[in-house]
Amino acid sequence: MVKSKKVIKEKGKEIEKTNKVPIGVKTIAIWCYALIVVCVLFGLYMIVYASELSAAFIEMQVTLSSTSFILGGIILIGMAVLNFFLGKALWKLKAWARIVSIFLAVLGLLYLAYYILLGGFGFVSLVFLVINVAIAVYLVFDKEAKKIFK
Repeated sequence: MVKSKKVIKEKGKEIEKTNKVPIGVKTIAIWCYALIVVCVLFGLYMIVYASELSAAFIEMQVTLSSTSFILGGIILIGMAVLNFFLGKALWKLKAWARIVSIFLAVLGLLYLAYYILLGGFGFVSLVFLVINVAIAVYLVFDKEAKKIFK
């Protein structure tokens, strides 16, 4: 386990408290860092090849402008930045990182449920569904995870 130091004030004194980062939290932080790579690669791809993607969708009788792909790429790069700070904060056991991680996992579950209901079920969506469920269940119900972030 990786040790993280916290300085807390107790009865007017500063006390250094050492917390061990649980393996579940480390795994979620590493997952955040892996998502950085994916988001940056797909985001840059969408920005660079926006006009080609737009033309390909027009051939499939779906109208999406190149601006839509550029905006999508910018959003993905923004998600990469968010995942960087989230992974770092999880590793440092910041309480806000637990809350944001739970929120993003539930948001991902809702999106995947909607996507699956529309008939978009596949291996990748199943993997992301399992990962989001695992993150949400661990951070909400695991006693050690709840205690360590307080």
